[in-house]
Amino acid sequence: MTEITQNPHEVPLTEEMIPRVTQENDLWKPITQVVNQRDDSGPINVLVEGHPATCCRGDFGTHSTRLQLLFDPPHPKWGEGFTTKYYRFVEPGKLELRTGETVAICKLVPEQEG
Repeated sequence: MTEITQNPHEVPLTEEMIPRVTQENDLWKPITQVVNQRDDSGPINVLVEGHPATCCRGDFGTHSTRLQLLFDPPHPKWGEGFTTKYYRFVEPGKLELRTGETVAICKLVPEQEG
């Protein structure tokens, strides 16, 4: 028998899963939509090292795309959250930050009612 080692409601996050958010009055809103990019959708719910947060990508008033993580309740190290353009996914569910620190991050998928 195969042992299930992953919570079925937590999916290792990849960059392609993160929505890009824009505001209607965003002067830097892209003219053409990038393939596989869901524009104008809201943040997704994630767990970062076991701490609940919301996650999205956007320009946030700058000239380049950034990753935003907002924690609720506040994270012991990062407080209410942060925005950064210096990040990369080294593998699904493993986010490397500018500091070189790698953190576990999973998308929270709601239970299917049935």
